Amino acid sequence: MVQQRNLIIVGKNSSFSLVQCDDSVKTNDSFINNVTEISLQENARMHYYKLENKDEKSLLVNQVYVNQSAGSKFVANTITFNAGFVRNSLNVNLNEPYATAKLYGLYLADKNQYVDNQIFVKHIAPNCTSYQLYKGIADDKASANFNGHIYVAPNAQQTNAYQSSKNISLTDEARITTQPFLEIYADDVKCSHGSTVGQLDEEALYYLRSRGICAKNARRLLLFAFANEMAEFAEIEPLRVRLNDMIRRRLSGELTICDKCHLHCSEKHFTFENIIIK
Repeated sequence: MVQQRNLIIVGKNSSFSLVQCDDSVKTNDSFINNVTEISLQENARMHYYKLENKDEKSLLVNQVYVNQSAGSKFVANTITFNAGFVRNSLNVNLNEPYATAKLYGLYLADKNQYVDNQIFVKHIAPNCTSYQLYKGIADDKASANFNGHIYVAPNAQQTNAYQSSKNISLTDEARITTQPFLEIYADDVKCSHGSTVGQLDEEALYYLRSRGICAKNARRLLLFAFANEMAEFAEIEPLRVRLNDMIRRRLSGELTICDKCHLHCSEKHFTFENIIIK
């Protein structure tokens, strides 16, 4: 059992990026309880990347609490590659005017894994903006849940809030639940939300098959195109390249541990067959 607490204070007019990883180096019963508190002062900028690659015997609870001052910007990108049981709770308070929060998330779950994302964005001050985009793929008997809550206080006029949850279920046994929720007490706002749970587009699969791409590769290409959008939001170029590779290999079933970890190095890399689509 590991209890970890992080306190991050980003000062006025400063910027900071953090990459936080939870990886399994051995398959043992484990419980990790992460608590991260983030305070952004006036005009501060922070990018928070949370990468999770755990084994099936792990239980991971990741709780993040963010308080934003005037003009601050917070960007979070949470990506779950493997999991036993994972719960990601992200709570953002837009306390002063012109604060912005952009929250991205991706989960790739199979076997009997369970991934739960709980998002709560609280618009307390006027003229603030929040944006949420979460995507997920569930295979085999995996389960996933997205619960997104946007609260707009009575004085939070001129609020802009957007929320979207997009999911693909690959089997009849996979279970995905999603609940976007708006709680609005101001009358001069722009807020929208939506969620989808579906399967791969049969017409897109047919299009790729008609151009000589086998069914297996066509399926991988569509899943990669769906999931890789979340990696493109990473502003650190080496990290973005690394995420591209990890998503590719995860969708091929080869990624069980981060091969860059110094405790478990490997030279094996997955690459798609050379495919040219015109």
